[in-house]
Amino acid sequence: MLPGRDGTGLAICRDCAGIARSFFCRRCGHEGLLVGDKLCERCTLTDRLTTVLDDGTGRPRAELLPLLEKLRLTDTPHNGLTWLAKPGTTELLTALATGTIAISHDALAAHPAWRKATYLRELLITCGILAPIDKQLMLFQRWLTTQLADIADAEHRALVQRFATWNELRRLRHKAEQAPLTPATVRVSRERVRQAAALLTWLDSSGHTLTTCPQADLDSWLAANPQTRKPATAFLRWAGQTAVTPRRRLTRAPLPAATIQPRRQQHALINTLVTADDWPLRERLVALLVLLYAQPLSRITRLRRTDITIIGPDVFIRLGDPPAPLPPPLDGMTRQLLEHRNTYRGPNANTDWLFPGKCPEQPIRPRTLNNRFSTLGIPIQLGRTTALRELLHTTPSPVVASMLGIHPDTTARI
Repeated sequence: MLPGRDGTGLAICRDCAGIARSFFCRRCGHEGLLVGDKLCERCTLTDRLTTVLDDGTGRPRAELLPLLEKLRLTDTPHNGLTWLAKPGTTELLTALATGTIAISHDALAAHPAWRKATYLRELLITCGILAPIDKQLMLFQRWLTTQLADIADAEHRALVQRFATWNELRRLRHKAEQAPLTPATVRVSRERVRQAAALLTWLDSSGHTLTTCPQADLDSWLAANPQTRKPATAFLRWAGQTAVTPRRRLTRAPLPAATIQPRRQQHALINTLVTADDWPLRERLVALLVLLYAQPLSRITRLRRTDITIIGPDVFIRLGDPPAPLPPPLDGMTRQLLEHRNTYRGPNANTDWLFPGKCPEQPIRPRTLNNRFSTLGIPIQLGRTTALRELLHTTPSPVVASMLGIHPDTTARI
């Protein structure tokens, strides 16, 4: 700790500055900021956690001891104290400790302060107190409960619930068994449920039902706003397969032509990202992976440190098969990111994610990055489409699809 300053403003130690006050914790002897009663931040955090996790016997609840240990041993005890000071945090922890709220996924999912409960739930999973569960699946189930409650018509609500349970939840659970769900995958299911409800509302206002609606009227409704209403076809397909309604003829609306930005503008943006040292390294590296390798944010955020391979002077990134080489200066930026990964503190200090987020054992969210790029004026989606078009001009489509891990249909459409 360097609490003093010399004549030039340089930080110096207590003795050199002639400061008489002691900054040593009276319990553990650590020199640092003393919060109260001459205790350091870590000892203060330990005491407060011990109090809020008391099960009524004067001791922390045994099942929650791993949580106490993880929180008190964090690299940033100040952040732990800040978290405890937020409204509702100590009340939620005490409710778990005393049994007012069960230590279970269902109990935390039903908590009204769902964001706070979700964060704590992820901590409990990280500590091994709760069994692992797919976060995106969990959020979809919570969203579905709210969405169904907003459907006023009881028959419509029951039908949408059947569709969501047996088609969308079944699909998501199957995908979650193969790999963690991405926000984009869950977004598809949400739109399908929304448009199923919208279709039923339109049918009701038009005096039709799923069975009696003329095919021409249904086609007109779908064609009026094809991009928005396209997800409703999943509901119609399910309804036909389950004999809810006769099978319908579903015509696929043509996809709009891909929009790209001028090559000069794309190259100028890449040059800016390479030279803008005042921009955060993380944002620069992510944007370059989009603009050079046509990677979607949903995939970049799932990269792990093990996806980077360094062999002598060469750096490779595993996007598909085989790993793709990173040219200068992208290789140096990646090395720099790996070297500075220990600057990421809190619950994700030791995670394997290349771009860790704020939630325990979770990467940064694509939406967070997308909002950041919007602020910086970087057209991510347009840049990705342009990058993919340029790659396909010089490399066969199957090679691009394999090396970059992009679906062949996507490369064929571009």
